[in-house]
Amino acid sequence: MNMNKWLLCFAVFAGTSAQAASYNFDVNYFGNGNAMLVAGSDDPTASTLVGGDDFNWTITAQNDGEWLVVAPDSQGYFPLMAFGTQEDGKRNSDFTLTLKNNGSEVFSLSQTGSEQFFVHMGTNTVVLDSGLVFDQMLLNYTLNFALSEDGLEQPIGSTPTGLLPIFGAPEQNESFPGIIYSPVPEPTSGLLLLAGLAGLGWVAKKRRA
Repeated sequence: MNMNKWLLCFAVFAGTSAQAASYNFDVNYFGNGNAMLVAGSDDPTASTLVGGDDFNWTITAQNDGEWLVVAPDSQGYFPLMAFGTQEDGKRNSDFTLTLKNNGSEVFSLSQTGSEQFFVHMGTNTVVLDSGLVFDQMLLNYTLNFALSEDGLEQPIGSTPTGLLPIFGAPEQNESFPGIIYSPVPEPTSGLLLLAGLAGLGWVAKKRRA
């Protein structure tokens, strides 16, 4: 990074650090991509971060759910815990990712000056050991600065687009598979009712035929 760019980044950070905001994003996860904010949590989709802001993002599996790493040890996951963002840009951050199982820490990764490009904000590739089990994901993230990718490198905001990582929960990441979630939630009563009605309609149609 050249001197002018460093000066711009310093100006951005210096201009916002005095008004830095801290957010807590607490999410309960029920499997199959179903997530809900915990009462009292900040809403990430209604929060726009600027340089100097930070957040604590927690995703907790519900109903005895858990994630299991089944890929080889050398397999990496991109990105394990990163928000998609509305704004396209380059972001520089400090973060700590922590995975827990039954309240005990089973994995931790810290990086300073980490860069994320385009439309994600959080971790990059994370390498996990095969057989690792976790039921909670925590990301402590400080956005040092975010700049536009249009060649002008102007300061931009960073607004998350959902409650879960950009490619979904870990087991939903089709580009970087290797993590499964169990137990798989049973269909809701409403879905069971619809399935039953559909079955009755099929039987009636067969009888008329």
